[in-house]
Amino acid sequence: MNEAEIQQRARVSAALDSDDWTEGEKRVLRWQWGLMGGYWTAFFEAAMRADDGNLDALARAYPGVISALRSWKFGNLGTRFRDADIMD
Repeated sequence: MNEAEIQQRARVSAALDSDDWTEGEKRVLRWQWGLMGGYWTAFFEAAMRADDGNLDALARAYPGVISALRSWKFGNLGTRFRDADIMD
């Protein structure tokens, strides 16, 4: 791992400890970095394929996570991660 990668991982770790991101946004960040266990990895894989009706159903159980996922898929969460230098 080179110095830039070490620094980026340190920024990701700091973001996961920060109050600047919602818990849902932190879950998306962990998923994108491959830091999730089996359940959450499968959850995100399924949610990424889900239609709006199924996302609405998932949102009843996981409102913050689905809100963040929708922001990742359709909004600006990826841009916000890149602007914070925690995602390429």
